[in-house]
Amino acid sequence: MTSAALSRRDGEPWWHAVTCRGFDQVPAVRLVAKVAALRRAEAMAWPILDTAIHVDLEAAGDGLGAPGSRTTLTGGRRWALTMVHRDREHDCCAWARRLVDPAEPATVRLAGVDLAVEAMRAWRAAPSRLAPTLADVLAEDSSVVRSAAARALCASLTATRVAADQLAEVLADPNLGATVATALGSIGDHRAVPDLLRLLRTGDRVPRLGEALAAVAQAGADPASLVTAARQALARHGASCRPGCTRRYCPAGPAMHLLAALGPAAAGAVPDLLARLQSGMDRNDDGAPVFEIHVLERVGRAAEAAVPLLRRYAASGRSESDVAVLALLMMTWDRVVADRFLAERPEQLRRCRIAPALVSWLVDHGGLTGRQHRQLRHLFTQPGAMQVRVAGALWRCDGPSVAGELLEELPKYLDDDVFGPEALRVLAVMGEHARPVLDHLDRLVESRHRVAVHLGDADAEMRADESLVAAVVDAREQIAGSAAGRP
Repeated sequence: MTSAALSRRDGEPWWHAVTCRGFDQVPAVRLVAKVAALRRAEAMAWPILDTAIHVDLEAAGDGLGAPGSRTTLTGGRRWALTMVHRDREHDCCAWARRLVDPAEPATVRLAGVDLAVEAMRAWRAAPSRLAPTLADVLAEDSSVVRSAAARALCASLTATRVAADQLAEVLADPNLGATVATALGSIGDHRAVPDLLRLLRTGDRVPRLGEALAAVAQAGADPASLVTAARQALARHGASCRPGCTRRYCPAGPAMHLLAALGPAAAGAVPDLLARLQSGMDRNDDGAPVFEIHVLERVGRAAEAAVPLLRRYAASGRSESDVAVLALLMMTWDRVVADRFLAERPEQLRRCRIAPALVSWLVDHGGLTGRQHRQLRHLFTQPGAMQVRVAGALWRCDGPSVAGELLEELPKYLDDDVFGPEALRVLAVMGEHARPVLDHLDRLVESRHRVAVHLGDADAEMRADESLVAAVVDAREQIAGSAAGRP
């Protein structure tokens, strides 16, 4: 029966019709009713309702979220979401620790993990508070509770760091090994490297694999073994991939992410990348070799052998040919490449995805012409990607004279998971001139709640917030340190 029907029949709101079923004979109905009552109850009633929900958790397990159930929400998750709604951080964490206790039945312990998961997604302090409790579960024999606890820890970067040693002992588990390896890899833990390379060679679809490989590469893992594994993966999957394509999985994608993260150290893979680029051009597959070109760009001057082929691609008139121009610049260090491209564009550029990189390079290699400087200034007036990506070049070009403009615009992006890190890097470079944003940074860091990020995946949103907070802390330290070091 719909909420509207209940309201028409009884003349009362839906929640009253639900909560009055708190004494129903069916445990699942009782639990749902008590959770509904908790959503609107006064604080003095919370302990009584919490205890009543705890009593029904085990009996209601088969009716809520179990196979064959008409709802995917378990009793524990319903309870957790209600606690989040009421902002009951302390209570949610306390009940999570209590329910995960080995003395509780498995259904109740799973509810405790559900509470922990939702707490970590909602409140920044929760991963540090709950990770030790969940890590203790990893020492138990294999069970659904142990698997749920491991996945909860792996979902959070903070929790993974806290429980890294316990998670490393689970790498050999056939059911959890892939999840644990990608989680440890994502924080740069070298203990995950052998498992990550094995996953890369298999070509199986493993969430976060590319991210984890890139992280261990940037954390100093042996580049020779990484390049060898990436080349093997590319040889097994010959078709070219297009970055950002979510409609189908590209088995070579993780290898490409790894090689891009390695940069010049990936020079050994240049022949493989050239073969893939040539294959894509021969098929006349517009846009297909973009990923290969991006990796060659990151390799830079060590990929000079790709210059002739890239010149052909850049002159082909394809919709993605501009990316080859940027790659050519990074390989040849010939400013004529950038000068010619920018000269063919209007002064009042609105959107040009490689223009920020071109002007940034020119600022550091001989400076801008008057026209290029006007292009830079106009790009900074375009909100979003263009404004943020040229901010650093504007600062290096004009210095403190543009500090006011940067401080007016960049703080708008500080809570943005895409543009925030770049804006923070610019502010950090500005040093003492960015002191006015310190209060803003403090408010971001001190917030109990996570920044609203909309990625369609609650765990990915949590990790985005964790990464953003880490970037804010780093930027703040650099700005405050620069100011403190003034004579």
